[in-house]
Amino acid sequence: MAERPRVGELVWARVLELLPNGALLQLEEEEQGFLPISEASAEELSVGAEVVVKVIGYDRASRPVLSMRRVSEADREEAQFHREALEFRSVLSARALPISEEKQAEERVEWRLARWISQAEGVLRRRRSRPATGFLEEKE
Repeated sequence: MAERPRVGELVWARVLELLPNGALLQLEEEEQGFLPISEASAEELSVGAEVVVKVIGYDRASRPVLSMRRVSEADREEAQFHREALEFRSVLSARALPISEEKQAEERVEWRLARWISQAEGVLRRRRSRPATGFLEEKE
């Protein structure tokens, strides 16, 4: 089971249902979150659309409360960068090159991609380790 997102974390979500007061979004696995209408951005939401949102708290039902307004352009770029890094890693790990083949150009590209992925993970670890300031967590 995946770890629940922390307040201040960016997550990718898919719009499940549009409600009069907001939208219900599907996060990882079985987790669903709520996006209040006041926290939705100017872009039009549609069922099935994938969006980057920030966790701003938890409601009484223990669902993540999400925000699109609080996601900056830099945050959006970082989330896309992370998603691409994961896709590259998946492609690289699934690709098996026979040792007997001498393909120096492909090896160099794969080494560069592997270095790029490790750098991306380092950036994300540093980003996650920074304390989320300016966010109010729900008191238990």
